[in-house]
Amino acid sequence: MTSRHLTAFFLVFSWPFVAFASQPTSSHEGYVIQVLDDYAIVDIGGEQGISVGDEAILVVSDSSPSEQVITKVIEVAETMCRISLEGITLATVQVGDLVQVRTAAQLADQSDESEIKQLRSRFGDSRVSHEPLSNLTAGEPVMVTLVAVGDLLPTEVNLHLRHKGSFKTFPMEPFGDAGWTVTVSGEEIQIPGLEYFIDGTLEDGRLIALFRGDENPWRVAVKGGSRGKGWTARVGGFFEWQDFYLTKPNHDSYWHASLDFAYRLRKDLQFEIRGGLGALEGVGGEKAAVESGASPNHRLITWLYFEPVLRFGNNLRFFPRVMLGGFLKYVEANPQYWLWKPNKGSAMFGTALHLEVGPEDQFSLRFGGQFLQSIGIEFDAQVTFVPIKGVPMGLFLAASNFPTADEWAARLHLFAGYQALEWLTIEARLGTNIRSTSHAGIGGGLSLSFGW
Repeated sequence: MTSRHLTAFFLVFSWPFVAFASQPTSSHEGYVIQVLDDYAIVDIGGEQGISVGDEAILVVSDSSPSEQVITKVIEVAETMCRISLEGITLATVQVGDLVQVRTAAQLADQSDESEIKQLRSRFGDSRVSHEPLSNLTAGEPVMVTLVAVGDLLPTEVNLHLRHKGSFKTFPMEPFGDAGWTVTVSGEEIQIPGLEYFIDGTLEDGRLIALFRGDENPWRVAVKGGSRGKGWTARVGGFFEWQDFYLTKPNHDSYWHASLDFAYRLRKDLQFEIRGGLGALEGVGGEKAAVESGASPNHRLITWLYFEPVLRFGNNLRFFPRVMLGGFLKYVEANPQYWLWKPNKGSAMFGTALHLEVGPEDQFSLRFGGQFLQSIGIEFDAQVTFVPIKGVPMGLFLAASNFPTADEWAARLHLFAGYQALEWLTIEARLGTNIRSTSHAGIGGGLSLSFGW
């Protein structure tokens, strides 16, 4: 995963007024989030009771202790408002400056006009610099950084973040003379968004807000993404050859190929839909018959499949599959005429069901099984880990009576993938297939995937 390093620091607010969030006040507080030609946008609005015409006290970060700018609210939205900057020098107004908006009722009750000056005098010239998170991608880790300088410095700093439910706390580590940083893993970055705030502990044990708080956390939208790849649609192809008896080639073996298409919906449970075309041709039979050199049974089928991918959180995925097709060739070396056997052109049915546990970009376990009519049943388990970004690898283990639903065998394969390009992924498999100690072979496969 690619970490986003937030290294561009700019002044966000003066420390005294961050502490002000915990003091009794008769006004609504917000911060400048954008400065335009003749107005500024503040991150409070109608939800906080703000109305057009309310008085706004703008505390400019680099002003002297006795200075403040009084202006008016000129436009109100649900969570933001605009304040006028007419007659104010724009060079002195910065993103992150404190804004106190006082309604008419609050102005009538306001008795202490020097409250802001008192706070500045109490806390001295202490400042915090933090660039708020924005434009996050699901599954990608992000580095959060904060710098605190001045008279009052924290001894501990914590980031509090939540996607749903309660906040999780992430201790931040110091760096340099005044910096604090923490990297949030991609597992915590989930759509549709997250909220966070930062606080710290002073040397005397007091807890102080550094950026927002639990009642007014910073909200960040998160766009879709998974496994570090931003594809929405994907086309892939797969081919494998499996041999179960090397001493008699083409007497107990099969090939399998598929062409697949996937599309990510990114909506609630139904995260992805897949479909495609598959084909399988194989020969085999009872182990004793194959070893004696008897004519093998022969299967050739093709099918279409549909598979919705259901996602439950970031650690659980469900893959139900339905396959419908037909037999292109069906030869039974020793037919039992009193049992129905498919003919060329007969319809066939198949199904598969798999469950995958664990984050896709780290370590996951997949297990389940599949059934193909007159081909057989296979139960399998697969462990995947990603030691290097873009290089998944793991182990595949299965019990199968493919390709003619006769004798069971164990299959043990190793696999490794490589994301060669942003839109191209390659995966190769190689392993062994064992029906008995004297009846075994090897197998392998190769797949290509193109995403956009």
